[in-house]
Amino acid sequence: MKVRIFWLIVLKIILCYSCVGVTDYQFSERFEEYTGLPFPASGKIIEKADNGFALDSHYWGTIEMDSLDYMKILNEIQTRCDSLVTNPDVTRCSFYLDEYAHHEYWAHFDEYRDGYGRRFSLSFHKNERFIRCNMESI
Repeated sequence: MKVRIFWLIVLKIILCYSCVGVTDYQFSERFEEYTGLPFPASGKIIEKADNGFALDSHYWGTIEMDSLDYMKILNEIQTRCDSLVTNPDVTRCSFYLDEYAHHEYWAHFDEYRDGYGRRFSLSFHKNERFIRCNMESI
């Protein structure tokens, strides 16, 4: 009987967590942790999700910000990719432009940190206000 009650409580916790999902605070913390950049001062999370109560963590969402913060993040990312100084924790870093004019996101950045099992990607929207984030830990 006690075992059954225990599993019912565990199931209830999992279901409650899945319904609540990731909070804005958690998402902004993950953004800073994965990217190494401060969350933009004008940033507002307009869409977010996570993979629920899984052993690996996977967060994705869209941040809206003013053009100044957008350009600040874009310049920091470009500088990081163009830097001749290598980070031993980063196993792959790429910045590329989308060649298809009909796509709404025109620039993409990926960074893999295999030593920590982390990777993230940022996609920059053409309107210079939205950045789409994808952060995962394996």
